[in-house]
Amino acid sequence: MDRGQRGRFVHNLRPPTPPRDTTPAVDCVNWLGNCGVILILFETPSGFALLNYPGIRLFFPHAVEDIWADFGKDTMVPRDLVILREFQTFDDKKRAINRQTGLSSQLAKMIKNWIKPGQTLAVGKAAYKEAIQRQMGIYCLCNDAVSELMWGLNNCMNTILPKEISNLTSKGHPKICQGMQIVLDRYDIHLKPEMVKKRIVEMVWSIYQFDCDVKKYAEILQLWGPKILEVSKLSTALFLLCYPEQRINLGDSPQMLSEDEANILIGDAQKYKGRLNKDTCRIMYKDISRARTTRARALRLLRALVNEARKI
Repeated sequence: MDRGQRGRFVHNLRPPTPPRDTTPAVDCVNWLGNCGVILILFETPSGFALLNYPGIRLFFPHAVEDIWADFGKDTMVPRDLVILREFQTFDDKKRAINRQTGLSSQLAKMIKNWIKPGQTLAVGKAAYKEAIQRQMGIYCLCNDAVSELMWGLNNCMNTILPKEISNLTSKGHPKICQGMQIVLDRYDIHLKPEMVKKRIVEMVWSIYQFDCDVKKYAEILQLWGPKILEVSKLSTALFLLCYPEQRINLGDSPQMLSEDEANILIGDAQKYKGRLNKDTCRIMYKDISRARTTRARALRLLRALVNEARKI
């Protein structure tokens, strides 16, 4: 089926309530249509682009916190996630689409050429959603997760559309998306818009990645000790049960074992011999320790960058 044939289909609007992040994946895919692959109408400084994206990711748990990180490094566009279909320039974008007059024939034809029957279209503005749904009968998705996706596409503009200049910045400063703000709030780091630099964005992204390295073991570790909420402390305890002869760092912080706790574990180690996979416990312990150490360095650097930005 060629693009012109696709454009002649009538696209029925689906129920207005989108899935929740707890909705089974298969139901999200069915709701989105087209096997879950959505079309994105992405606005650039000089026009509009259409891209494909696996829409199921917009409904993952913590999507608003996680989506931006797929695009946090402007030179690392995930090619398996985003596929550019078409880009066109428009002399007057306000006339191309607005709430009052709807879509221009140029933009409407561009969308018709690529939208598939039942496929969802993601847009970055509520006015665009209203105009497209009214004029074309295509269901449009516009929410916080889509906003994070648009932030990411803007951040990677130089790679996706090299001739375009990202409109992500205001007066030369990158904007802070919701996912970034969640990371900053987690570590009590306060930034004013005029303080944000590309280097700061990249450092926040790095800290997010280190957080993920620690969190990936959380579920399995808390099966062993649900009362110990600090993942690194539990991984250390398991490591010590497997390797009681090894020396480890002790302390009084919530993240570290105390000397008394370590002595109890060393005394009980024989009880767990053969019951724990020593290699698995060793790998978890080393991965988490490495991530925590590197994250601490990244946080020190980020705070130094923030302090430097305050002086400017």
